[in-house]
Amino acid sequence: MEQKLRLEKFIRDIPDWPVKGILFRDITPLLGDTEAFCCALDQMAEPFKGRHIDCWAASRGPGDASFLQEQS
Repeated sequence: MEQKLRLEKFIRDIPDWPVKGILFRDITPLLGDTEAFCCALDQMAEPFKGRHIDCWAASRGPGDASFLQEQS
């Protein structure tokens, strides 16, 4: 079995952004690495594999859950 990537190394901490006291987690490096991005999607989809999903809800814009839809 393929070893899982340590995805933490693809997520940058940006302290005090957008305002002082907030720690922003930047996933841009994760999105820019195909292997890491696919690994993240696989890990997010794992609890739902084999289940019948009627609908997806996303907390942001349309299409944010589309990558996970493809996994189920």
